[in-house]
Amino acid sequence: TIPTPCYVLESERLEKNAKILEIVHQQSGAKVLLALKGYAFWREFGILRQKLNGCCASGLYEANLAFEEFGGRESHKEICVYSPAFKEAEMSAILPLATSIIFNSFYQYATYKDRILDKNKQLENLGLSPIKMGLRINPLYSEVTPAIYNPCSKVSRLGITPSGFEKGVKEHGLEGVSGLHFHTHCEQNADALCRTLEHVERHFKPYLENMAWVNFGGGHHITRSDYNVNLLIQTIKDFKER
Repeated sequence: TIPTPCYVLESERLEKNAKILEIVHQQSGAKVLLALKGYAFWREFGILRQKLNGCCASGLYEANLAFEEFGGRESHKEICVYSPAFKEAEMSAILPLATSIIFNSFYQYATYKDRILDKNKQLENLGLSPIKMGLRINPLYSEVTPAIYNPCSKVSRLGITPSGFEKGVKEHGLEGVSGLHFHTHCEQNADALCRTLEHVERHFKPYLENMAWVNFGGGHHITRSDYNVNLLIQTIKDFKER
């Protein structure tokens, strides 16, 4: 008998799922990150650390967990930190951990840009890779239901709309910004990503052309039995070609 209450994890199934994610990385060239907000069972991170490229953290505490259990830039692992808003007091602690920081607004970007650029000078002097800066965009399209959970609803404050992005670029520029991020899915298949990318490219194509990376966010149910992994891989490759 197993004493309860307790958490029970089937390591063989976790390893099988991790292998699927590793195949996506190997065949598409995309980096696959573990979203700690959705899964932080750190005692079994040994399996995931071998297969995945790093972690996505929603703040300082998850970034610390990622650094402690996965490693950071010295271990060639990604620690991507995104939050709707960053606390001034926590940013100094995030900077040594993060390999990329994604901002939810141009205001947040303008607030912390110079601190990140200064930190990058220190990192480069040490021969370490700099912190990549990104902005979360709102492509005005998501298939998530009900509406209260839709990150692209009319009342959503998650991500920057096309008009807001254009205005933000005029006011603040894009110095140091090398990537964009959208998060519009929830346990969905690859066909939803295909439809979403049409809107992303329609609204943000002029900016995408100058970016080095795009973070497709979470909510891709890749290990589900009916998920079209081949379509995902081909979609990523086609997007990179464009």
